Amino acid sequence: FQAEMAFVAIGSRPDLSDLKVEVAGLTLNERRVIDVDDYCQSRNPKVYAVGDAVRRGSASWARSQARVAALHVLNKDTPPYDATGLVIGFYTEPPVAWVGALDWNQEGISSAHIEFGECFAPWLHGNGAGFLEFAYNSGGHVVGAVALGISAGDVLVPFSLAIRCKLTVSELSHRRYRK
Repeated sequence: FQAEMAFVAIGSRPDLSDLKVEVAGLTLNERRVIDVDDYCQSRNPKVYAVGDAVRRGSASWARSQARVAALHVLNKDTPPYDATGLVIGFYTEPPVAWVGALDWNQEGISSAHIEFGECFAPWLHGNGAGFLEFAYNSGGHVVGAVALGISAGDVLVPFSLAIRCKLTVSELSHRRYRK
């Protein structure tokens, strides 16, 4: 596939004002980003947008969206973009990552807290500072998790799979998660 242009930008706050999207027949919505469909295609079928151009977020969203958009451009069979179960990591000190729903104050949502010293991955790295907290609904299904500490994103991978596969805490617990 040949393209005339590809635009890549990395920053902390999206500012699309210089893109002149109106030249492509597009406008920015009330959030000041471009509206796209589930394949990251804009109202102009020749324009795809991902990352901060469609939603302020992290590089994880952008990579996942870019994959879907690229496969769609190439007419490859691909499911639509779905952020369900996508681990979002922020490389702060200490690292923090989350997956799924974080509004745990809803009725019927419970949570559990595990100190990182009890988790295998941080223990393996020799640094048990931090924690993991996960949430589950009244049916026992995992709905979200947050981790703070070394390997935060890695620690959340089983929770990502649990969310995508609609597993319960009981079904997830068969994994060797504690040291």
